Amino acid sequence: MKKYKINEVFGSIQGEGHLVGSYAVFVRFSGCNLECTKQSHGFDCDTDHDCFVEMTIDEIENWIDLIILPPGGLIILTGGEPLLQVDDVLFGRLKDRNWRVAVETNGTIPVRFSFDWLTVSPKRGSVIRQKKADEVKIVLGKDQSNWDFGIEANHYFVSPAFDGDDLDCDVLNWCIAQVQDTPGWRLGVQTHKLLGIK
Repeated sequence: MKKYKINEVFGSIQGEGHLVGSYAVFVRFSGCNLECTKQSHGFDCDTDHDCFVEMTIDEIENWIDLIILPPGGLIILTGGEPLLQVDDVLFGRLKDRNWRVAVETNGTIPVRFSFDWLTVSPKRGSVIRQKKADEVKIVLGKDQSNWDFGIEANHYFVSPAFDGDDLDCDVLNWCIAQVQDTPGWRLGVQTHKLLGIK
């Protein structure tokens, strides 16, 4: 049976984007096709890709059951880049349990599944292949320009990059200025970091 590289599985409140405040089980995949650093993308990746457990779909489901997610509950597949590993078997099993399945992707891999919610979080300098989404969430560092990736979505968010768990007021003010100057975009702050929620 196939095994997936899983960094962690946990229940928490979605801290950003249109679904902010919603309870979800997060399945964080290890591994990415991009290398986000402060120099290249304005922030360092906060996923430790060397730390993972290889899990079967049964083991992933067991973890979700331990957290207790009722039918209709929300699962968010995140990473890293989850679309490097999500396949028909995993997606089908999660949907068969009547869970709502969302994915957070960097947009470099076209989406093949009918997710209940699709978030594209593009990174500077990457080639975007997923041109439609429910929401676009862009994390910006100060003075970062050229962040319109041409993705069609219902919701657009600009979020200030954190320095670890600290919010830099200069970066926040830069993002506020971008929202003021760009109709249709909203400020999205990673509230889970502000509140100290995992």
